[in-house]
Amino acid sequence: MNDIPYDILETAETLSLITDYCLFAVRNNGIVYLSGNKFKCMNCQELNSNCLEKWRDCGEISARIQAPYYFKCPLNYSFCVSSNIKEPEQGVILMGPFITSENKCHDDGKEDTAMVISSEKLTAWGDVIFALVNIRTKEELVLGRKKRILEMNLAEKLNIYRAGGQGSSNYHSLETKLIHSVASFDEKMATDLVSQYLSLIFIEEDNNIERIKKRMTQTIYLLSRNILSEYYDYLKIETINHRHLALLNTIYEREDVEMWFYQFVESLMNQLGASSMHRNNLTVYKIQKMILQRYMEDINLIKISDELNMNYHYLSSLFNQVMGMNFKDYIRKIRIEKSEEILKETDMSLTDVASLVGFSSQSYFTKSFKKETGITPLKFRRTSIKASKDYT
Repeated sequence: MNDIPYDILETAETLSLITDYCLFAVRNNGIVYLSGNKFKCMNCQELNSNCLEKWRDCGEISARIQAPYYFKCPLNYSFCVSSNIKEPEQGVILMGPFITSENKCHDDGKEDTAMVISSEKLTAWGDVIFALVNIRTKEELVLGRKKRILEMNLAEKLNIYRAGGQGSSNYHSLETKLIHSVASFDEKMATDLVSQYLSLIFIEEDNNIERIKKRMTQTIYLLSRNILSEYYDYLKIETINHRHLALLNTIYEREDVEMWFYQFVESLMNQLGASSMHRNNLTVYKIQKMILQRYMEDINLIKISDELNMNYHYLSSLFNQVMGMNFKDYIRKIRIEKSEEILKETDMSLTDVASLVGFSSQSYFTKSFKKETGITPLKFRRTSIKASKDYT
């Protein structure tokens, strides 16, 4: 399909078969297709060079923002302009002129031949035409609707934050919550936090698009760094970063930033979710962190399962599957590793070392140490001291 040359004239002719509205295509050298009767309105009577120039300019905007562009001419008529974003040089497809039902009254007393349409219907037609011009998928149409919803939510939150005088005091709290929502696959929370997070940035940066983009670049790396700390593939996350940073450079309107950021967050969650093991890895990673923080205590998997509100037998099986060893072997391994550091760096007695890393007795510590390393703690200490002296 990509080998077939795109032609905006053919698209306009096809569209004219499904609508009674005045629809036409404009190339750089002027109008090339007009559906229905010859274009005219009571005031202009004919197309003129100013109209064509305006429509070409609007077509460039449509290609840049990757969406239909709506505008009113000096005589207050509404038009919808759509470009093919991959081949904007083809020209544009327009629908109009319309009188929107919200702006139906004209003061000149003349009868007007322009069709009346509601703003909602004009917007809906704009989405349909832009989709056909660009052969967009259902998923992309849904994203367009999401963008409008997000923009409304953002405007509402901006008003709330301004009225409440909220600022940087909540910034780091929102940042932390956003990181957690992405790592835990909470899409609903992440969507809400994106709007809140951006509201604060927009206020702090006084809607300056370049400063906002710099802040978003920092945010990408912050989110990625914290996601990577939650056990994931570095290269895949980096690929997402590069792709979205490149896209960020093409954004020139504040209204597009929120959709871009939402898509970035969504991409992160989709990438994390692409691995069927990630949720399990995340759970086991939490257990690993708990062990590292409390290995010197009397910690066991029953206590952890209670704290995580998870079934003990499921957790035990999951830990074995992910780590390739059972919980007891893993915690013994961590305790031995910690004891090696102490044996190398101090002359603490074996009894004290055993107690410090969580073993119930010195004899059990020695037995476990030899099982893990193949030598006794004393021999390990002597070997380490000798190696250190030989090195110096």
